[in-house]
Amino acid sequence: MLTLQKLTRASVGPTIPAHCLLLFVFAIPIVQLFLKSINAPAFYLANYETFFMRPANVRALIQTIEISVVATVICALIGYPTAYLITVASKQFRTALVILVLIPYLTSALARTCAWVIVLGDHGLINNLLLYSGIITSPLPLIYNRMAIYIGMVHIMLPIMILPLASVMLGIDKSLVASALSMGAHPFSAFWRVFSPLNLPGLRSGELLVLILSLQLSIAPAALGGLRDAMLSTFIAAEVQSSFNLGRIGAASSILLAIAIAIAMTVHAVLRLNPAGPQGNAAPVRRSRFPEAVALARHLTELGPVGRARAGRRIFTALATRPVSGGTWGSRLSYSPNSFFSSREWW
Repeated sequence: MLTLQKLTRASVGPTIPAHCLLLFVFAIPIVQLFLKSINAPAFYLANYETFFMRPANVRALIQTIEISVVATVICALIGYPTAYLITVASKQFRTALVILVLIPYLTSALARTCAWVIVLGDHGLINNLLLYSGIITSPLPLIYNRMAIYIGMVHIMLPIMILPLASVMLGIDKSLVASALSMGAHPFSAFWRVFSPLNLPGLRSGELLVLILSLQLSIAPAALGGLRDAMLSTFIAAEVQSSFNLGRIGAASSILLAIAIAIAMTVHAVLRLNPAGPQGNAAPVRRSRFPEAVALARHLTELGPVGRARAGRRIFTALATRPVSGGTWGSRLSYSPNSFFSSREWW
């Protein structure tokens, strides 16, 4: 009720054209395709039963989730150091790095996939170099396998991981890490317990975007993968080209959409169980119907980097307000780092 009152008080007039565009371009076609999948107005689930009765479809669904998760993990492992390098680089070098990240993103995904076909093919760049150098005598199977799919998907999705991470890292106050170093923390400890928890929102956003977009990516798996590595998006594209059966297409598309919605809702539920941000400011949340599950999730969260950072801040606050001779610990923190470490009263 309060949300409805806020919406009625707010000025929604300027947003009406955007909402109408989203409604007619996205919402209505999705609803119509879902109705086709359940054969409206008859409303029976024959298309879904047919989908799950075929082992090839179930295998393609499992492989879609598996390939998307692995590609997301690889993007995170490559994108995190790249975003950190963008953050710590000088202004000129940072601009060059951002341009290098954006140029592939502005290029067509089809063109990038075809380029990998040329590079990884049996008579491609890599195999030709290895053959001419005498390292191998026959071409290596670098294409039409799972590894080629990962290479193509990571190349397409990597900018989507780097940009949210870099934007969050650039907004982090660098004096926090410098303060931890001045108080004697190891550089790795300062990075892990101070800097890392603060960039979790960017990492979480990048992983969510890459995972959801990887579920529906069809260009790279179709061009670089084999028949054993077919994804559900490839199945939908083949169904459109061959029979154009809207019932089966709608069922497969609805299943893929349901998986993406389930992933987004899971992330939202996890965030509600841990409403406090990296700075420890708890946001108001509704009382849960399952307090035992919430308590268990909070105890598990305390074992992670966010929980360790909160514990460190609580200890630091207690020390800063503890009275000692000549003032408080907090007054001692105003000293310079040299006098801080040279004072015998600290040891």
